[in-house]
Order: sequence, then structure tokens, then C-alpha cells
Amino acid sequence: MAKKESIIYSQIDFEGAISAKRDNLEIRKNLLNLMKNLEKYKLLRKREFIMKTKLRNDLRGIKKKTNSLLESIPKPEGFKNQKSEKKLKREGDKKHIESKTTKIEQELKDIQRKLEELESK
Repeated sequence: MAKKESIIYSQIDFEGAISAKRDNLEIRKNLLNLMKNLEKYKLLRKREFIMKTKLRNDLRGIKKKTNSLLESIPKPEGFKNQKSEKKLKREGDKKHIESKTTKIEQELKDIQRKLEELESK
């Protein structure tokens, strides 16, 4: 047979009931304000994304125009050499960075080897 469960009631005084109702309404008000602010935030983020996309497209257009202008301007002979020197410098910087990483890797290997030696003793 099914067991009957008795429901327990508790009495709340009038001031407690009013306070609970006030708290409940305050919470609902705060949640609605939060939802309103979230909608504003979403709208602002959407506007920001649109503005960033427009700015990115404008910058790409400006870059294309400046590149076409630079190509149409006659260049002196020394300008070509400067450009190739910059490329060589960038390649040298890349090699320098790679050598730093290989040094770090070598140090890590040395440390690992020393740790293994200590563990084996």
C-alpha cells in the first residue's frame, strides 16, 4: 500500500511574509534589469563587430590604394637595394630567433639528462 505523506505547514508572521514578498520582487526586478542590460550589451557588441568589419575593409582598401600608388611612382635605383636589405635583415632575425630556441631546447635536454643521472644514483 502507498504510504501517505503528511504535509507540514508553517506559519509565517505578517511582517515576514511582506519581507519575503518584497525580497522576491526585488530579485525579479534585478533579474529584469540584468536581462535588459544583457540585451544592450549584445546590441553594442553587434555594433562593435560591424564597425570593426567596416574598419578592416576600409583599411584593406586604403592599403591596396597606397600599394598601387607606390607601384606607379618611379623608384630610384637605391630604393630597390634598401628593400632587399630589409628582407635580408628580417631573414637574419628569423635565424637568430631559431638559434635561441635551439639553445633553450639544448639546455632543457641537459637539465633532463642531469635529472636522470641524479635519479639513477
